[in-house]
Amino acid sequence: GGATGTAEAFASNGTGNYTYLWDVNAGSQTTALATGLAAGTYSLTVNDGNCSTVAQAEILEDGAPVLTLTASANTICVGQTVTLTASGANDYIWSPSTYLSATTGSTVDATPDQTITYTVTGTNGACSATESITITVNPLAQAAFTYTDLGMGQIEFTDASANADSWNWSFGDGNTDNTQNPTHTYTADGMYNVQLIVTNACGSDTASQNINVIIDKVAVINNEISLSAYPNPNNGKFNLNLSSAYTGKITVTVYDENGRKVITSEMNKVSSKMQIPMDLKNVSKGVYRITVEMGGTLVQANMVIDRL
Repeated sequence: GGATGTAEAFASNGTGNYTYLWDVNAGSQTTALATGLAAGTYSLTVNDGNCSTVAQAEILEDGAPVLTLTASANTICVGQTVTLTASGANDYIWSPSTYLSATTGSTVDATPDQTITYTVTGTNGACSATESITITVNPLAQAAFTYTDLGMGQIEFTDASANADSWNWSFGDGNTDNTQNPTHTYTADGMYNVQLIVTNACGSDTASQNINVIIDKVAVINNEISLSAYPNPNNGKFNLNLSSAYTGKITVTVYDENGRKVITSEMNKVSSKMQIPMDLKNVSKGVYRITVEMGGTLVQANMVIDRL
């Protein structure tokens, strides 16, 4: 394309001392090599001082390339590499350069972390053509979960994963579940390692947490036992009122709504009724469970801190 062609004459069988004259379409150039020629037919007169001869040269225009663009895979997962191959031209330029191993050449590797469209421009001399291809990138699964202690050994699990298609729970006590948001009931106190495996087309990911489970063991002594917090709700300062016939050592424990222990304290109960002042000013607002263990019996009450 354009006036970029060249033609060169090679004279022989004369007496030497050749002269050259290209026609006016070639600019009347006087050297064996004519440059800057557009596509077309040109005449050249060669003279050796005695005789002359006329020859013709034809300059052909390069045609626009017909590009073919392929990928080793049109859909990949994050972290995988795809090879892009172009053919049909002499030179190639790729764009955008993001995630590419190179921006020139007929073959490049790409490792994108999101769906992207690549364009290759192929050239034959001054003529060019472009082709594009879209590589779809699927995300990896990312496992995460939260839980809420509902009491009586019952734990509600909430999936917080990203890009998951399936869920596989292991509750640490030999039981499993494959629903997204299960509720599981434990039958014994203990620390349980709960594991969630999530899966999609690109693989799987695992999240785990240790959960302290306390099974409520509420018993009635002479039909007279009670535990309450006052005021409720409160700002973290309140009185714990305990009424029972039991006297002796007691253990008071406060758990947050995720079953984590906030505070524990031992003291002696010397009468049937006992008022225990509590100060939880350094904890965040929320629902808390208070348990009192006395002589093998565990009683509980719920209390709300709202900071108002």
